[in-house]
Amino acid sequence: MAEELLETLARRVIDLRANYEKKRKAKVSAEKDMKRAETDMNDAMARAKLPGATLALGEGYGNVQFNREQKVNSSVFDEEAAIKYFEDQGLAAGYVDEKVRKKPLNQLVREALENGQELPPGVEPRVTKYVKVTRRK
Repeated sequence: MAEELLETLARRVIDLRANYEKKRKAKVSAEKDMKRAETDMNDAMARAKLPGATLALGEGYGNVQFNREQKVNSSVFDEEAAIKYFEDQGLAAGYVDEKVRKKPLNQLVREALENGQELPPGVEPRVTKYVKVTRRK
């Protein structure tokens, strides 16, 4: 009887793991689809030169306000070059802790882009476009 219970529990574990993995893959796919749609909406609004828009989308959707947004972060493609740059500039204490520290580097990239300055070697901006969605009554 104990073996039978163990086999039942084992089947349950295997089935639930398979179900979990299926749902996890569906979630990842849904997130990619959502991000792609938000980027497309952001780009369409940019082409129309709209920073924001309130649209009457009909039954089930109502009036929805969309605002273009973007998030700028850093991407380090050559860690050694970036570390060498910060050391040569005497800025290693603020930007390097075994690896390049992301938070101060993200801020540096944002400020450099705003001011038209060059980025450190081995670093490039990573821009994520999206839309902020607010339901209106």
